[in-house]
Amino acid sequence: MKISKTCTGFLHGLALSMALLPALWSTGAQAVGSNLSGRLMAQFTSTPILTAQVAAPLVLIAMSLDHQYWQKAYNDYSDLNGDGVVERSYLNIFEYYGYFHAERCYIYSENTKMFTAVGVATGTNQHYCEGALSAAWSGNFLNWVTMTRMDIVRKILYGGQRSTDTPTQTTLERTFLPGDAHAFAKYYNGPDIAKLTPFDTLRTDTLNGGNNNGTDDSDEGISFCNISHATSGNSQTSTALPLLRVAKANYALWNANERRQCTWQDEFGNNSDSNVSVESGIYASAGDPADTFALKTPSGSRDHVVRVEVCAATYFDENRDLENCTEYGPNRKPEGLLQTYGLGGLMQFGLLTGSYRKNLSGGVLRKRIAALDDEINTTDGTFKTLSTSTPGIIKTLNAMRIWGYGYTNGTYLLGDGGDDCNFQLTDIRSTGGGPGEGKCASWGNPMSEIYLEAIRYFASTTRAATTAFDADDSTYIAGLTRDTNWAAPLTTTNACASLSTIVFNASVSSYDEDQTNPSPLTSSTAAALTKTVGDGEGITGNNYFIGRNGSLIDEFCTAKPLSGANGLGDALGLCPEAPTLRGSYHMAGLAHWAHTNDISATLSGVQTVRTFAVSLQTGLPVIQVPVTGGLVKILPAYRL
Repeated sequence: MKISKTCTGFLHGLALSMALLPALWSTGAQAVGSNLSGRLMAQFTSTPILTAQVAAPLVLIAMSLDHQYWQKAYNDYSDLNGDGVVERSYLNIFEYYGYFHAERCYIYSENTKMFTAVGVATGTNQHYCEGALSAAWSGNFLNWVTMTRMDIVRKILYGGQRSTDTPTQTTLERTFLPGDAHAFAKYYNGPDIAKLTPFDTLRTDTLNGGNNNGTDDSDEGISFCNISHATSGNSQTSTALPLLRVAKANYALWNANERRQCTWQDEFGNNSDSNVSVESGIYASAGDPADTFALKTPSGSRDHVVRVEVCAATYFDENRDLENCTEYGPNRKPEGLLQTYGLGGLMQFGLLTGSYRKNLSGGVLRKRIAALDDEINTTDGTFKTLSTSTPGIIKTLNAMRIWGYGYTNGTYLLGDGGDDCNFQLTDIRSTGGGPGEGKCASWGNPMSEIYLEAIRYFASTTRAATTAFDADDSTYIAGLTRDTNWAAPLTTTNACASLSTIVFNASVSSYDEDQTNPSPLTSSTAAALTKTVGDGEGITGNNYFIGRNGSLIDEFCTAKPLSGANGLGDALGLCPEAPTLRGSYHMAGLAHWAHTNDISATLSGVQTVRTFAVSLQTGLPVIQVPVTGGLVKILPAYRL
């Protein structure tokens, strides 16, 4: 086995980061492939056996580009502690991961338009700001209020997206969120709200004169909404700031209007979500909050910019370094796993992602596998400014955002700068996007095809992108480049290097069944390779909830036998979330093949690829009802 201590450390760090996020990650880093019979348990563990390693390990990060990265990190419909009760709001016993230090208190400044730490939090869990710090925000609470999934991914990998990046100062900023349903609201009415926010009252209004403190009433509590607000332009070019809006009373449905979310009454008129509390059971106001309900900054602005200064010396504690700061002389910079293992050539990394132009096909190499020194100044930790045509991992992940939303009319239609992505589509495969692709460029998750392109990058002798997958996204998002240099990552000088693919998946797979032919890597089909996995796991021949099975194609989540010629390889439409979207399990078969076969016939030794999957929890709230013999799952429709 060609496994390194360095690779072990990286994967341990990745698993540790995910362990801090029970509401975000559905699985840890797990090996996808191994022979399925006659193997020892040690060969199935995600912690590899340590052996000597001469060449630096090569790691290709393969990421989906699905819109679900731009959803809130903490969804308020998960059972975080396994007690059978859904955590619908903030719980102080949890430490929420994010850009803010969970054990610090912050003041917002309108002059600098950012949050700055002003003290150490107190209380049993060290999350409260009280006494002399009663006018401050709890960092732990701000993480729960403001963080998105993409923010978490950026923090884990490279410390977060920087808005200020000098040798002496670093400011991180929340990701861009357009004014549609990706903007998100939070609501809190706990009795400790004065210890978590600068606002010292729970009973925020007494309009009806009869409600009680702490009850679920439209007059109680404080509401928060995250958006990058603008009145014109579109999401792909907007420079709108990442805002946090705060209002007294219950506006938990602030982001549930028909088109425009997180707006005040004087913006675009008074939008309404048409909530009728006595029917819905949700005691939230149906309209937008008026300016008189705004809980403003100390200088009177009703918008807080979600930027935070990190790694400042004043309140730094190396024993509680939740910002993961690294010293560069007298200063510190926030870093992630890429810097920890990529600087100095300990490991080499590359990046391959889905694309906007071909949202239903394969993936695009954003940066070939190389050392990270060409992206980061090793003397002071700042990020290098790369030209628009220069590939980069950090540059790419910072550039990724929702495409096609128009602020003028609040749609993704052609007139708003989109691609005719209309309301309530049940299938985006019809033409309208890139050539031969679907509408809704930020939707679509062909994960098996993205993964196949990653394996081709390691193994292919042609050294070129797959024509059906290759896409130039520079006209979609400025600065989003592809790496056309497919120079072989493996040569005779590093033939013994361990090869790994780390897959980040934002949602269930979709539209990835039709272009997974692995030829010329192997003469087998992806469906046949996937049947091998199904055979080994005891799946073949049994009934499973799936949209299609090769012969039954009703696209309903009904039990269907996987007993056709390709077994699991014929399963399409993942249930319960996406039975109509033709997602497959082909990645499992491809990963098993790459792990058990020599991918390079021209180099000495045996070159195999180990695959680790990092899957975000579904973006759908799921209610599980125990019944005799199993569970019944209830979930909403019309949410891709």
